[in-house]
Amino acid sequence: MATLPPHVPALLETLSGSNFTFYGIRMYGRIVIVQADAVPSYAQYHHPDDGGSVSYDVTLQDAMDARKQRIQDIEMIQMQLKAIKWQACSWAYLNRKNGRLIQRERRMYRIAYPTWTTLIEESEITLTKFIDGVHRQGCWRGVQVDVFIGWTDDYLRCIERAMRGYRQLQRKGLDFAYEILGHVVRDGHVVGYVTEAMTGRMVESYDQKLVYSAVARLHSAGLTYTCFCDMGLMVCGGKLKFSNLSGLSEDGDEASKTRNWQSAEELFALDRRGVPNMFPSPSDAVDQFTVLSIVPELSRLYDSNFFSCTEILSIAFRQWQQKGHRDGVRREKRARRAAAREDWDGTTVCSSRAISKAGFSRAHSIVSDASYATSNSSTVERFRPYGTVMRNRILTFDDDGETSTVFSEGMRTDNRFPARGVSL
Repeated sequence: MATLPPHVPALLETLSGSNFTFYGIRMYGRIVIVQADAVPSYAQYHHPDDGGSVSYDVTLQDAMDARKQRIQDIEMIQMQLKAIKWQACSWAYLNRKNGRLIQRERRMYRIAYPTWTTLIEESEITLTKFIDGVHRQGCWRGVQVDVFIGWTDDYLRCIERAMRGYRQLQRKGLDFAYEILGHVVRDGHVVGYVTEAMTGRMVESYDQKLVYSAVARLHSAGLTYTCFCDMGLMVCGGKLKFSNLSGLSEDGDEASKTRNWQSAEELFALDRRGVPNMFPSPSDAVDQFTVLSIVPELSRLYDSNFFSCTEILSIAFRQWQQKGHRDGVRREKRARRAAAREDWDGTTVCSSRAISKAGFSRAHSIVSDASYATSNSSTVERFRPYGTVMRNRILTFDDDGETSTVFSEGMRTDNRFPARGVSL
């Protein structure tokens, strides 16, 4: 995002469930959430107790249909980008029937956990990288920071759990978290927090001693962590750090502790030793966004980490492709014209390139023919257009309103001058 100008629209996140579909669109430094109904291939498995999660019964064909529907939604959003009021409202609803966006304020979940450090307005942070819908990186007061902002009710609840988990670690004197420097505020409400730059690397198979020690210390303090896995642990300065603070809780029962130990043992199983961690650290993560376009520009169609160039094309650009390259009607007309030229007996078809090459010799032939004309032949008769000889060598035919030209060698009305046999 550091190289993406603020006026360029970008798709930051796509979230699909059995009863919802969300799209995070960023432009002019503001983020607007577009909500749509669940894609039909996921909605058919919805039931009231699933919490909006996608069912395990979804087939590969259902996933492909869902992807196709999301691409169609993005096309409709692209056509409405000019109508979005970016500074007025941060929530919009997509009507798939007519392709319209309706902006309307939506009451979001309010974080009730008390703040304890600096309140930072969202506009004070310059974002440089979007790792996912919640985790971002940026610069605040000249310092590189990691930013966590919730943009749905579920994500806001995760932010609140992370704030609570951080305070629990502080009270227990445990240094498993990156320091929180401030709380992100939007319209007077806390929507996220800012931490120091999350430097370091992801956990590897040779960090077993660090992880087992952290599990023991955490359990002795009455806390548990649900992300003892290769994507929830980092190592910075020889110390273990938790990357997902929302996974912390004070649930100190034996069942939760047993699950922690099982996760840690699976992380260092024999079949995983020597296998590198494939999850990148935040500093090495790829910037996740898809550039959207109001008017297609061939120089940048499309820079995307989510979809390929051929999958997201604006409707206007697709129409331009069909008109310029995929017009079957034009191809049929050209074929009919070519067939007519081939069926014309005793004729030689003259292309524009052939005319340019043989133009001088043909003109010289016409002038030579005209020089043998009798003295009573006027200049207009001989050279309008291009004399009697050339006029009788030009034949035209009409193909659905389009006129094509064929040059004939054998046809002439003036038999006083023999043809010189110069073909075009």
